[in-house]
Amino acid sequence: MTGCFAALPPGVTGVVPAAEIGGDDPEETELLKQLHARAERFLRSFAWCRSVCAGYFGGGVGRVVGLSLFLIDPVGHTDRWLWVVVGDLPSAYLVIDEPKSPRTALEVYCRQMSDWIAAVLAGAGLEGVYPVAAPPEREYAEMLRTRVEFLRRRIGPWLEQPA
Repeated sequence: MTGCFAALPPGVTGVVPAAEIGGDDPEETELLKQLHARAERFLRSFAWCRSVCAGYFGGGVGRVVGLSLFLIDPVGHTDRWLWVVVGDLPSAYLVIDEPKSPRTALEVYCRQMSDWIAAVLAGAGLEGVYPVAAPPEREYAEMLRTRVEFLRRRIGPWLEQPA
């Protein structure tokens, strides 16, 4: 079944419609809107995304990270609700099975990136880890580790607690 008519999934908290994105000041608001637009472009870049039907914003810090939730009209059997994380780090989409809030979405993102980091640093294969758009080299793994640690330490606690 295709189409774009659905309410937010049960249990999802901490998001606002994209039209209501706001920051502490006009500059931050604009940066957050840019992160959300970038997240939407990221989703639209996949052949399995026929269209984006609705977008919600879960939080972020301009130039650092943004968390958005989208309802898509998929091609095939792709999930219809996806979180997207973008910023000064690798972009990623997450299915909504586990993350019901921006904070839990960020935690899942950090776990996925940590799995990639561990595989690269161990010299292991990348099969079974989320594909990261960076060369699987120690230098990139260390840069990503620094960003993930920052997200966990500074951004995660700031985001709304899961309900």
